[in-house]
Amino acid sequence: MLSLTKAGAFDGITPNRREALWDDGLPTLPTTNSQQLLPISEATSTPQLADLTDYEKMAGEYQTMGLYPKGHLMEFVRPILDSHVLPTAAVETANHGETANHGETA
Repeated sequence: MLSLTKAGAFDGITPNRREALWDDGLPTLPTTNSQQLLPISEATSTPQLADLTDYEKMAGEYQTMGLYPKGHLMEFVRPILDSHVLPTAAVETANHGETANHGETA
């Protein structure tokens, strides 16, 4: 269930993935180290949790499926790159021997 939730399989039923992950983890029983269960009733309602950010959703989808079907990973990386890093379209039009940072020659 955890992988399906991270992949967004239940978004149509429970659009808040963080709450879905919370619900998914409640019935899990400890399996090692004689860890004691916390006295949490499954009847207790899920707390109001903020949904995952778009980045967190992308990371969960990429972790479970190895791809991000709603977009491209670079949409999260591009805004934090230095301004001298060229986009692919600019690299394709660069001259042979130029580096990929605004036309400086190698």
